[in-house]
Amino acid sequence: MSQGVQYDSDDRYVLIKLPSGTRTFTVPSSVQRIQAGKTGNSAFLLCKSTIQSVYFEQNSQLTDLQSFCFSETSVETVDFSHCNNLIIFTESLFSNCLSLQSIIFPPNLEQIGKDCFSSSSITSLDIPNSVTIINDFQDCKSLTSISITSNSNLKSIGILKNLAISQFYIPKSVTSIKYFPKCPISIFTVHQENPNLNTDGTAIYNKTFSVMYCISSYISFDYNVNNKVRKITENCFTGSNINTLSFPQHPIELSREVFYTSSIKNLVFNNEMYLKEIPLNAISWNSKLTSVTLPETLTVIGNYSFSHCTS
Repeated sequence: MSQGVQYDSDDRYVLIKLPSGTRTFTVPSSVQRIQAGKTGNSAFLLCKSTIQSVYFEQNSQLTDLQSFCFSETSVETVDFSHCNNLIIFTESLFSNCLSLQSIIFPPNLEQIGKDCFSSSSITSLDIPNSVTIINDFQDCKSLTSISITSNSNLKSIGILKNLAISQFYIPKSVTSIKYFPKCPISIFTVHQENPNLNTDGTAIYNKTFSVMYCISSYISFDYNVNNKVRKITENCFTGSNINTLSFPQHPIELSREVFYTSSIKNLVFNNEMYLKEIPLNAISWNSKLTSVTLPETLTVIGNYSFSHCTS
């Protein structure tokens, strides 16, 4: 115990608990782990409603921030600039931090865990070039900017849902991307040297435009799928607000849940698509769907394809 701060030992390798009423705290350089988790054992439990700022001493030895470490606290600012050994932001690290304003990332961070920022008040994120994986997170309704540089080593981008971002940049190293439901992205940009991905500004494709991965939820007008597309992947149109969606007049493969939880009003499938099957859950949970034009080639409608389409 040091001035009310609880550590595992006099060596202060593990930060266990801060005292009630703590507003600002500088973590000693000796600390390697900050205790947390879902069980209510967070180091910030007693000061969750008062903590505002957290800093780290130079030469910090921190390597382990346990899941939910800052979750549901009143923290506003966390500066990890001295945490050279910290390479993972764990699951739900800042989830439900409703006062969060600023994060300075560790210089060598490699992975941002699932729900790391979900339901927080953060307004901007400057992703370090060292980050290779951004996992799913959602409901950051004040997050207007995610800054990624052209020198980024980012390889994988998860589901980013219900954020306020209006544009999104994909660097040349990205090989895997999911989708962006309920994000009002008006323009996607893909680094011209990316060998795997491409864009027309409104959607993300493979390099040759033959596979369509996701589309912006910003689009609310009639939309024609790019004429080069031969396959549309799972959840591509999830969260979409398109009025009438039409397809090229050539064979196209549709994946399961391709229109899942979208708000598309009209779907027009043509005979030249040679569509034989509407896959599992393809159009389910669409509350605004009013009409579907089915092709003559259709022989199978997958389970739950139109479930909960209440209109």
